[in-house]
Amino acid sequence: CRHRNLGLAGRMPEVLKAGHSAGFGFERVHRVSFETAAAGLGNVVAADFHPAYLVYDPWIHLQCSEQLARGHFGLVPGEKASPSSSILYPLLLMPLAGTSLPQWQPALWNLAALVAVLLLWLRLFERHVLENDGARTLSAALLSLAAIIFTNTLWLAFTGMEHVLQIAATLAVAIGLLEVQRQGGARWLLLAGLVLGPWLRIENFSITLPALVFLAWRGYWRLALLGLLGSVGGVLVHGWISVANGLPFLGGPLLLKGWLDDFARAPLATLRWEIEYLARSLRAGRPDIGSLVLAAPLAATAFWHACRRDATSAGLSLIALASLLGQFILGCTVRPGRHEIYAQCFALAARAHALREPLQAVVRGMGAWPTTIAAALLLAAIFPANVVWTATMPWAAQDIWRQQWQMRRFLLEQVRSPAAVNDLGLV
Repeated sequence: CRHRNLGLAGRMPEVLKAGHSAGFGFERVHRVSFETAAAGLGNVVAADFHPAYLVYDPWIHLQCSEQLARGHFGLVPGEKASPSSSILYPLLLMPLAGTSLPQWQPALWNLAALVAVLLLWLRLFERHVLENDGARTLSAALLSLAAIIFTNTLWLAFTGMEHVLQIAATLAVAIGLLEVQRQGGARWLLLAGLVLGPWLRIENFSITLPALVFLAWRGYWRLALLGLLGSVGGVLVHGWISVANGLPFLGGPLLLKGWLDDFARAPLATLRWEIEYLARSLRAGRPDIGSLVLAAPLAATAFWHACRRDATSAGLSLIALASLLGQFILGCTVRPGRHEIYAQCFALAARAHALREPLQAVVRGMGAWPTTIAAALLLAAIFPANVVWTATMPWAAQDIWRQQWQMRRFLLEQVRSPAAVNDLGLV
């Protein structure tokens, strides 16, 4: 919901003004529904050709990018701030900043990232999981579609945030590690994932750092050094700019999104609180237990493949375990649906590679479609919250649109002055 008078970049969609006289008659103005736009656009509900995202965060990114394009580090002129949860994402939104079309950039980036994630899953299954299977193309395509649906990647794109780009960087690391060791190629893919992951979300260091250690242990010192310099260097530059502007080194959202600040001050007490909170949430049926289900067998898998001297599978399993534990300690595991998906995707990729021989046997015995259905049911059992997301997200966009309309109506009729309104309606 964007309006110049509220200090948010852009212009209020005219469709909301039209809806003002129609009350809740959004069926008249919501020309293209969320569910029909899903397959074609990937992350936008089109209402009179204006995008509506599922969270308010993309508008913060857009406002930040507009101010960056004007040479200001903040949200509003004259006030320094570091409001973004990503170092790189506001920079990606700068090309159209200040024009009449900036609101489409999150949609376009997420659509491109969604295609990239699908292609990366396809590459993983074709080259590294079903490599010896005659029907691998169809099986890989079906399994890739199941992966993006049941890991919530598809619906993450509708938020307009940087999470799908983060998942693409994560899968690039997993595939790059496999291909560098097998044939010495795809170094650019691995290096891009190692460097861009932490730039997109700081918690991707839970994958980048263990992967760098693994590369150094396997003798790829130059690649490991380049990945370290690139990933850490970008964060240091951003931190230097933040400190020079009188702001925290990592920025507010990067600390507040998880328990990083609390963990730095009191690690044992914070970890105990997290475990207790997670236990209460599990009893209440709140969080997705997918991370715990995936983490449980990873240590055994790493040990098994280490005994078989399969260093690649053992290394991937250990990196996946480190990412799940790192996300649990420093991230937002108890708020399922967004922040932990990247670690779950890496863990799924590691498990798929570790179980490649049994999976090939299943595909040969059952065929592509039965195998995919069985895999989908298994993923639905591992990620029950994602099934709920898949079923409810189309209607959530319509609810967000109505909510934004009501907030605008309240401001125009009651407040009648510049104000800031958050996604919960707090003025």
